[in-house]
Amino acid sequence: MLAFPSLHYALKAERIVQEAGITGGLRPTPRSISTSCGLVLAVKEKDLAAVKELFASRAFPVERVYFPVAGGWRAEEEGETG
Repeated sequence: MLAFPSLHYALKAERIVQEAGITGGLRPTPRSISTSCGLVLAVKEKDLAAVKELFASRAFPVERVYFPVAGGWRAEEEGETG
């Protein structure tokens, strides 16, 4: 799950992923995650590396990447590959 700095970026991110043929969709940001945008982009874990590479190649801002864990979400650490 990827969080973005604004609603504008979240909407554009969904479009970029769909145009690349990757399955993903916007969802409300879980209450346990604090971001400046009310939506996150959910993608399959198997597609996460490709999505991150796609955004990096476009210098597209991703605020944070989150992984599901028992009882909530875990933020990706700097340099971690998901």
